[in-house]
Amino acid sequence: MLENLFCSSVFRSVDCFFGYANSLLELPFACAGVIEIRSPQDAKTDLFEHIFIILHKLFKRISAKPGMGRETYRARIITTRTALALKSEGYQCFDPHVHSSYSYDVANVSETKPAYIVEHERDMGMIPIITDHDTMDGYAALKSKRLHDGVIPAVEIRIKPQKCKYGAGLGEIHTLHVNVFGLNTQQFRILEKIAHEKDLDAFIDYLRSEKLHYLYNHPFWHEHHERLNWKAVPLLARHYFDVLEINAGRSFALNNVTMYIAEQLQKGVVASTDTHTGNPGKAFVIAQGKDFDECWEHIKSRKMFIVRKDLTPAFVAGETSRVISQVFSANARQMKAKQYQMDSHLPLFDNLAKKVSYGSWKDRHAFKMVIKTILKGCNYSLGPMLAWYFYTKKDNKFGEHITHPIKKIVRHAKNQDSL
Repeated sequence: MLENLFCSSVFRSVDCFFGYANSLLELPFACAGVIEIRSPQDAKTDLFEHIFIILHKLFKRISAKPGMGRETYRARIITTRTALALKSEGYQCFDPHVHSSYSYDVANVSETKPAYIVEHERDMGMIPIITDHDTMDGYAALKSKRLHDGVIPAVEIRIKPQKCKYGAGLGEIHTLHVNVFGLNTQQFRILEKIAHEKDLDAFIDYLRSEKLHYLYNHPFWHEHHERLNWKAVPLLARHYFDVLEINAGRSFALNNVTMYIAEQLQKGVVASTDTHTGNPGKAFVIAQGKDFDECWEHIKSRKMFIVRKDLTPAFVAGETSRVISQVFSANARQMKAKQYQMDSHLPLFDNLAKKVSYGSWKDRHAFKMVIKTILKGCNYSLGPMLAWYFYTKKDNKFGEHITHPIKKIVRHAKNQDSL
């Protein structure tokens, strides 16, 4: 017994030593902003393995290419653990881009219902928000059930600018997605009317006159039937928007381009999931403030931190698995009523989703089960590779391709400001 007690004491002492040694090792790197400092109690990694991790991170930091969102905004990207520490100091966090079953491209299942989503956001300690496509019916549903307390009324509005004084000479501009927060039903109707008139100047003027908070969503995304006018993005950001989005559905390279534009043009940034499967909070923004309004003002002033997530093959495969499960178990009547339309940019998969959810195959249960099993099997085995080929690789390559031209456009825009 004494031998066991002695051994236990020795192991505890060694563990404590490694904990303090790790903390001391991390101190200079933490001061340099390379890693977060941790307490001895949290330092559970083997000392030598931890040294390797630190040196690896330092090497990546030194060898990283400068200029694409990796300078002053680098310190604004934090871990979930750091965000929790900030919350204990009075910071507020939220995922500003979340869709519910009231969006046309979200399956009607229990986990995508507004009540489920806002409860999930509350459980994570976040300000609850739902931003459905061109509708506030989700918020109205919460209000009718008296579940809207503390929920920020919001919507994602599409507008394809044709009247745009700062876009003159840029050619046709693709459809923009703009999240608007804190609006009422009347303001929403007015904004929808202006959006249908395709007048971006009047749209932004109204938002500013009503003192509404708004966000430039996924700046390098476009409708699948359109051509992305990526050269217009920096100028649109410069003249019309105060806050840009780092979207979990965009690649590392494209999100870095967005970070660079925001940093150079002195715009705020937020991170979001843009979830369509009832899974918010994987990416979010955190800022000081007693309520949403104060937080947003801090974000506009670039006094925010983000827990960032980028598009990865594993993330795509995981979301695809959730979509498959939800589409095959969705409420057919509700899916037909809203004319559900998946927007994966893969026509074969989009048409299949429509057929099994409310189309000609909706009542062929045995057949649907076979199709679902095949799709799940393919996703588990080939999903990450297909996601890399169709999404991640393509997005990263495109982001790298436009990096240099975007930097030239941004420099030119800044030079005009200084004139």
